[in-house]
Amino acid sequence: MKLTLRFLKAKDKISLLICLICVTAQSWLDLKIPEYISAITLRVQTNGVKPEDLVEPGLIMLACALGSLLFSILSSFFISGASSNLTTRMRSAVYTKTMSFSLGEMSRFQTASLITRCTKNINYIYQFWANGALFLMKAVVLATLAIIKMAGSDTAWLTSTGAAVILTLILMGVIFAVTIPKMLKLQTFTDDENRFIGEHLNGIRVVHAFNAQQYEENRFDKTNSKLTDISIFVERGMSFLLPGMITIIYGLTIAIYWIGAGIIAGDPVTERAADYANMIAFSSYAMLCVQAFIMLVKGLVLVPGLATSIKRIREVLDTDILIKDGDGAESDTEQPAAVEFRHVSFRYPGAAADTIADISFTANPGETVAFIGATGCGKTTLLNLIPRLYDATEGEILINGINVKQYKLNDLRSLIGYVPQKASLFTRSIASNIDFGDNGGFAKSLGEIEQAAMIGQADEFIRQKPEGYDTVILPGGNNLSGGQKQRLTISRAVCRDPGIYLFDDSFSALDFSTDKKLRSALRNHAKGATILVVAQRISTIRSADKIIVLDGGAVKGCGTHEQLLKSCPIYREIADTQLLNEGVSGGAVQ
Repeated sequence: MKLTLRFLKAKDKISLLICLICVTAQSWLDLKIPEYISAITLRVQTNGVKPEDLVEPGLIMLACALGSLLFSILSSFFISGASSNLTTRMRSAVYTKTMSFSLGEMSRFQTASLITRCTKNINYIYQFWANGALFLMKAVVLATLAIIKMAGSDTAWLTSTGAAVILTLILMGVIFAVTIPKMLKLQTFTDDENRFIGEHLNGIRVVHAFNAQQYEENRFDKTNSKLTDISIFVERGMSFLLPGMITIIYGLTIAIYWIGAGIIAGDPVTERAADYANMIAFSSYAMLCVQAFIMLVKGLVLVPGLATSIKRIREVLDTDILIKDGDGAESDTEQPAAVEFRHVSFRYPGAAADTIADISFTANPGETVAFIGATGCGKTTLLNLIPRLYDATEGEILINGINVKQYKLNDLRSLIGYVPQKASLFTRSIASNIDFGDNGGFAKSLGEIEQAAMIGQADEFIRQKPEGYDTVILPGGNNLSGGQKQRLTISRAVCRDPGIYLFDDSFSALDFSTDKKLRSALRNHAKGATILVVAQRISTIRSADKIIVLDGGAVKGCGTHEQLLKSCPIYREIADTQLLNEGVSGGAVQ
């Protein structure tokens, strides 16, 4: 609860106070109506009563009902406003915190789970504050006032009302004890279903290509069946609630009238009319009292779900950020930068061994340093350490002689043009995707964007589209080929015009001709920049100033293409296989 109160501003607290005042006024007016019903009942039984004698109490009773309606609307208005403000701030805080996560924190939370936390869990918190909190306010105020009104009434009536309240609590307690544990599990199964749907939609091409639709449907049925079974169990359990409550209310009504009949029968004739009127009033108070306890339990039943949602939100907000700003070392972002690794090792959290171990090399401005090796040898991990997507476990990474941990993160990453292994594009225009390299917002002119696209070999296919640079990219880049997506992400990095380029296997989807043209254009554009390239194809990196061969996370060779052919068996084996195949296909790049 402290977490939610943290996001309530003074204005929202005032709204909640006004809501409480409105609820109190509404409850007071609701409890005034039985008084006038009793008065009308008594007058009707009085000899000589005229119709006009009933107008005044009737109008007052109508005014009470309209006033109760008005205060009910006002209470809902103020509490919904405060609830909306609360959850808006909470959702913004969760999103902002998620944006500060490094890859280490992201590995703790699955994407589907983060989406559920930011949507369904926060919506649940809203539902509690907008509905559950209102139920609790009304229940406490209405029950208190109703008990005060009933005080001093016949003991038998009070006993029957107390018994009805106890039966209500027992009924709801049993139902909720059975259903609430299942309700809490719905969170986990919802995460699982969201994750499955995301995997299926992202891999729809693979599913179709391998005729795996039926297999995926069977997998989904298993996940969906678990969620369905729990939902049905919960709904069936809750279905006993309404009939049970109606039975108790009608039973209480019968009991009050049964007891009242005995009381009236034993009274003198002159007092029977007053006793009958009192019975009518007490019956209304008793119904309101029972309704108050029903609302109380309805509010309380939301508490376990609220606690679970708050816990899941707190897990995100209280996550310690592993990658933090340094002291603020400065480096000129307009100038090329040297990159140096000094005995760098890295191990993923929970891993049994280092992914890379004792890596040392220097990449000077104007040089291209390439990394090659088998899948899983640590090439991508090595590149991720430079912009501090992870921090090295041991050793130092220096840029212009300064440890990367000393830089402000924004300053460090402003030095770098990063092209990830998997092309990531956004659902917006091609121009804004390229300009995203300069932090978005069309900070670059259209001419500069087009120039970056020409260097990235994307300009030609962009101009072939009817809307050109204004073409909107579909989610996941589904209206582009793999090679087109790679060229756009390369153009995005070029648009930033950084001092350091990081290419993580970013040429794999390009044909040899486009690959050669792109590398030539990039070499002319970024003559003084430091370029680090991860690649699987030797044809992409054979002209690099330095090639580092990785195997099992360790350096097994370092030198030019020609030097490694002579000195490194691993590199020579890769070269023999690839260049032979390229020669056979006629696509060798010289």
